[in-house]
Amino acid sequence: MNTKQCKRCSKTYQITDNDLEFYNKIEVPEPTHCPNCRLQRRLAFRNERFLYQDKCDLCKKDILSVYSENKNIPVYCDKCWRSEKWNPLDFGQDIDFNRPFFEQLSELQKKVPRFNLIKENVDNCEYANVIGDCRNCYLIFGSIECEDCYFGDPYHCKSCVDSLALRKSEMCYECISSEKLYHCLYCQDCFDSDDLMFCYDCRGCTDCIGCAGLRNQSYYIFNKKYSKEEYKKEKARINLCDPQSFNRIQKHFNNQKLKHARKFMMGVNNEDVSGNYLNDSKHVYYSFNVEKAENSRFLVQIYDIKEAYDVNHNEHSEVVYEISGAYRTQRSFFNFWCWLSHDIYYSDTCIGSHEIFGSVSLNHNKYCILNKQYSENEYKELKNKLIEHMKKTGEWGEFPPVKNSLFGYNETVAQDFFPIKEEQVKQNKWKWQGKDKENYETQTYRVPQNIEKVPEKISKEVLACNDCSKNYRIIPQELEFYKRQGIPIPKLCPHCRHTNRLKMRTPFALWHRQCMCTQNSHNHQGRCLNEFETSYSPDGKELVYCGDCYNKEIY
Repeated sequence: MNTKQCKRCSKTYQITDNDLEFYNKIEVPEPTHCPNCRLQRRLAFRNERFLYQDKCDLCKKDILSVYSENKNIPVYCDKCWRSEKWNPLDFGQDIDFNRPFFEQLSELQKKVPRFNLIKENVDNCEYANVIGDCRNCYLIFGSIECEDCYFGDPYHCKSCVDSLALRKSEMCYECISSEKLYHCLYCQDCFDSDDLMFCYDCRGCTDCIGCAGLRNQSYYIFNKKYSKEEYKKEKARINLCDPQSFNRIQKHFNNQKLKHARKFMMGVNNEDVSGNYLNDSKHVYYSFNVEKAENSRFLVQIYDIKEAYDVNHNEHSEVVYEISGAYRTQRSFFNFWCWLSHDIYYSDTCIGSHEIFGSVSLNHNKYCILNKQYSENEYKELKNKLIEHMKKTGEWGEFPPVKNSLFGYNETVAQDFFPIKEEQVKQNKWKWQGKDKENYETQTYRVPQNIEKVPEKISKEVLACNDCSKNYRIIPQELEFYKRQGIPIPKLCPHCRHTNRLKMRTPFALWHRQCMCTQNSHNHQGRCLNEFETSYSPDGKELVYCGDCYNKEIY
């Protein structure tokens, strides 16, 4: 095992023998940045949530785009981008071996047209991005197979609003990291449950309020058992539209959560893993939000992957390294937004391609470098020569630098998980997207506290966020949902609501800690001696248990 110092943040990190075996297998040098700096660098190329009014540069129709007007980048609507009206090879350029490769790639990225939003098989989802097989959705991002969902990143959901990592659920509001819920409000880490309100880590439960750590229970309030009749009476007294009533139940719920022991890691059906929110995985380390992975390390937001290091937002892939945003790729290295491809390097937004290097917006092409076509033998010879050149410049084995991102740092997912101030961004010589605060309107409409008294005309009113002053609107479908659920009109804009949900999740980091259990009934004297890696910081107030003590406490 080698200990190295991060080139950017100066923190130390470890390179294990297994890591070296992987790097040697794919013929890349050891990373020069720590895992979190590598993740931050990749996420700084991914804008999901910031949408701008634009025009297609080919057909001139009005479109929404993730690229603001000041970026001066050619953007096509999806139909034009996939059409035969243009050819990405027309932008091909020769390799200049007297200049750094990343400079040349950055120049190409600014010239080749790219599509405005990423959508596959959608209906009535104009205001959404990175979605597939969805219908009637609004401001959802990174979602698949959803219907009538608004705000968040639901997955296989129907009629869910303001979600984060919510899966296979229906009629839910403000639910986080949960799965198979029905008609639940303000829940986190809950599964296979119905009609919950303000619940945490509950499984197989129905009709519970303010509870934590319950299993297969019904009619509980703040972990106290009620009869069915008593429960209904107590529930009827709760008025979520009354700020005092809402704040009171939320305060009691937060206290209840602090009493509840947390398992050091969320996940099931795993073997030899570390991280958080891992399921059905084997030999996977320092990874988060992962399902079905094997022999991998440093993963974030992954489904079905093998032999992968430093990969985020990827599905159905194998032998991949330093990848951000991909679907069904093999032997893919240092790429961004590429799918249905194999044997590709340092490429951006390419589909169905293979044997390409440093190319942009290719669609079923092969043997290309910097969008220039070569024969198979020419490609292989130039590729090897280019790799040797990049070794000399120190670029080979590195993901492109953040300064080459087409987005302002504050537009990207990096700001969600590694938030930094404008001054520091500019100090790093990265981009920052300025806000047009002078264009914000003052809210003149006073929203009724009682949701039943909110008129349909609110959808034509302009509201202002209580936190950031940004304007937002209430769409008619959203109002119908709030009335059906008896919940108030939100006082924060969608982005601030999203930010608040993120704060409720553990970070993409691990600390080595000892189990905090001191109960002798759990087969130990004094404090449990078990140790583990966990996403719960030692500075937090949570009571963190090892798996054995947690199971004895809950079951």
